[in-house]
Amino acid sequence: MADFLLVHDTGQGSWCWGAVWGHLTAPVEQPPRLYSRGSRGNVITPDLPGHGSRAQEDVSGLTLADFVSAVTNEVESRGLRDLILVGHGAIAPILVEAAAKLQHPPKRVVLFAGIVPDEGKTSMDMLPRAGRLGFNLLTTLQWDKGKGFKLPNPVIVNLYCNGMDPFDIVQIVGRFRHLPTQIVRTKIYLDGLTRNFPITYVPLWRDRLASSEKQIRMAERLGGVEVVRELDSCHQVMIERPKEVADILLRYA
Repeated sequence: MADFLLVHDTGQGSWCWGAVWGHLTAPVEQPPRLYSRGSRGNVITPDLPGHGSRAQEDVSGLTLADFVSAVTNEVESRGLRDLILVGHGAIAPILVEAAAKLQHPPKRVVLFAGIVPDEGKTSMDMLPRAGRLGFNLLTTLQWDKGKGFKLPNPVIVNLYCNGMDPFDIVQIVGRFRHLPTQIVRTKIYLDGLTRNFPITYVPLWRDRLASSEKQIRMAERLGGVEVVRELDSCHQVMIERPKEVADILLRYA
């Protein structure tokens, strides 16, 4: 049985995977057969340092490598095997590096609109020019050393939630927290990694952090990646299209 580790994007938390978790753990048959084990094992949705239930933690002393270690420690401490490692957005380089460091490589890494910088560039460098200028201004004006910087609510709605149901938008905006600068402003180097696991990349058609064309180019940057048909979704695909996300993941279970 495959285990799933669903890792949230920066500024968010395990809460964003709630509906996907429900679809992944729901019995296929109704009523379920008590003796049927199915193809799914554990479905884990951790909070990274400074996020979700850990939002009050001081992450000012952490590096990008510490966030990588947070992922590998989650896998190893839980003894996850036959693992499908899932994430989206700016967390993508962290997942790829974590997967390369695991003693037992994952069965697959699945990235939804993963931000994969060019070698030696940052995640922020990959944003549209207006987005880069805005993020840089925010980090200058309201950076909290212990936490990072907080996006204004209109920015969250415009960049992350375009086209979503207003009820879902209110919940996302209310739960969104600071973005650690270590994740978005650290230069990324992936070319030297030894990769012995497959990667699937899922472009999101309405994602405003990066166009679908740019997403595909970032996927190609990793080399040998399976790029599947794009989903009609904004950045928050796990909330807007949870069943479609779960269906994609179950293909690899």
